[in-house]
Amino acid sequence: MAIWFSALLLVGGKTLAASVIAAMRGASSLNLLQDGILGPLIGIGCGVLTVGIGRYLARDDQRFLVNFLIATLDAHEVPPSSEIPVDFWTTVARWIDP
Repeated sequence: MAIWFSALLLVGGKTLAASVIAAMRGASSLNLLQDGILGPLIGIGCGVLTVGIGRYLARDDQRFLVNFLIATLDAHEVPPSSEIPVDFWTTVARWIDP
């Protein structure tokens, strides 16, 4: 997304600025309007639309991926450290200091 808008700012911004300056000087042609003014605006619109659609389609991905990993790996949620049995810490201590 950042690459798209950066490239659009660099290329489209230059084109838009040149077209606006040319229009102020009195140049009036259809190509000036299409390429220089509408082009960058359509590019911005397409970028915003693409990001919006992508965010809408990905709205449930976190929940789906967590449920998929739990089902695939036969995993379970880890309790907070205060609820972990003491035997667990004893086992960890044996691994660290044999």
